[in-house]
Amino acid sequence: MKKFIARSALFAASLCLALCGAGLSACGKKEEPDPPKAETHVHNYTAWTTKEKATCTEPGLQERTCQNPGCPEDERVVTREIPALGHDWDEGVPVAGKTASCTEPGEMLYTCNACGDHETRKIPAFGHTWRLLERTKEPTCTQPGEESHMCTVCKTVEEGAVVPALGHAWETVNFTPATCTEPGTRTRTCTRCGERSETDTDPLGHNWEAYYTVDVPATFDHAGEKSYHCARCGERDEARAVVIPQLNENTPIEYEFRLLRNNGAAVTDRSITVSVFGEDGEEVARSRSSTLKDGVFKAELLPRKYTVKIDPETLPAGYTADAVYEVDYEDPVCKLWLTASPIEGEAGSSVRYSVGSVMHDFSYETLNGDTIVLSELLQEYKLVVLNFFYTGCTWCRTEFPGLVNAYEAYREDVCVIAIDPDPYGGDGEAAIRAFASSFNMTFFVVRDTTVRLHARFGISSYPQTAFIDREGVVAEFHTEAIGTSAETSERLFSSIFEKYTADGYWQRGSEERPALSQAALPARRREEF
Repeated sequence: MKKFIARSALFAASLCLALCGAGLSACGKKEEPDPPKAETHVHNYTAWTTKEKATCTEPGLQERTCQNPGCPEDERVVTREIPALGHDWDEGVPVAGKTASCTEPGEMLYTCNACGDHETRKIPAFGHTWRLLERTKEPTCTQPGEESHMCTVCKTVEEGAVVPALGHAWETVNFTPATCTEPGTRTRTCTRCGERSETDTDPLGHNWEAYYTVDVPATFDHAGEKSYHCARCGERDEARAVVIPQLNENTPIEYEFRLLRNNGAAVTDRSITVSVFGEDGEEVARSRSSTLKDGVFKAELLPRKYTVKIDPETLPAGYTADAVYEVDYEDPVCKLWLTASPIEGEAGSSVRYSVGSVMHDFSYETLNGDTIVLSELLQEYKLVVLNFFYTGCTWCRTEFPGLVNAYEAYREDVCVIAIDPDPYGGDGEAAIRAFASSFNMTFFVVRDTTVRLHARFGISSYPQTAFIDREGVVAEFHTEAIGTSAETSERLFSSIFEKYTADGYWQRGSEERPALSQAALPARRREEF
């Protein structure tokens, strides 16, 4: 059976080939050949000539002709339309009896220079051109004044025009800085009216260090002790004091290598490489991304002296570090201090800022025509504040009175830059000026037309505020209003300003801790000292 099927298939294939060779289909019908392809004609057109000229209101017509003898009749002549020219209006003349005035609109008659057509258009009133006649009431710090004006065109007199209040001209006469446990006070007097104002700032609160401090080093003869301290006032957290076991020459101990900024904050970039070398120069430990956690690299090593180095190629942009550090067994904590400074050159399109980022240097032209440069501001001020706002933002209007008052109290140490989001749907210059004037802003106001810090910080809502410390690092970044009223806004801004302008903000060089007496140690270990 299988042989029969195979022979039948072979026969059918042979028959198909024979029929195709005779020009027949399998059913006996002769196949028609494909029709010949039409020849492609190449045109040789003349230049366009005008058949009908365009007018001010009607289009014109142009045509061109193919010069090849064999060109099909329906393709020989091609036409196209010329758009209407539009009217060429003159400068216009006022319509008799309908001249515009300061308060009434008017009409102008315009004539087309080409066709002579006429068109009448309405023009708005000019508005008054006021000139001061008399100041009837002088403004004070808190109350508006009044004055009368006369229009220089129509001679209309306006009585009772409002003169904005001047606002207080504060001068600080007494300042008590806040401490970790005590509030601060700032007393100010207005140089114009003599009004006195006293502002309180909240206690700063203890700034407990993230890492312990060795209070009493452990030796081969006795145990030691470590605890946590306030980075600002040095107070010790007794509740978290821990005993360090006595050393044994052949028993490894845990060494800690801490990456710290000059203000004591941890640098948590896990790409930094820390290498530890013994006294013979051989590397005994090296950090990896998996062993560098929260800015700390820990290694179990014998109680010896070691040299520590940071690979500068692995530091984040804007940071530098000392070339060599040393650590020994008496205090197995090595603080690797990193210094930052604004990065030279314009930030690339992919740069994004967050807390801990080092800012690229930038410059803005303010609405008053001043040019401000970040690196220059950081040489003069202890803190630069970037406040992102726009004039229609309700929370911005709530926050600004408090920011203005806090700034006036700290303006010797704090620089504030209010940044409108132009060209990201921002406000016009006139609107920004009016907004700044309404809040008596005396700090810098700029439009974000060139630096585009909005994109760098990912700003999508308002207000948002970035605090740049004196090394050019983003120390804090708030994505909502600071305070829900003018009073709370002033208090919170003042507390933040106090924190970053205080002398204790920097820790490097003042890391020594007072020695503890034996009485401060746990009773169960005291006899071992």
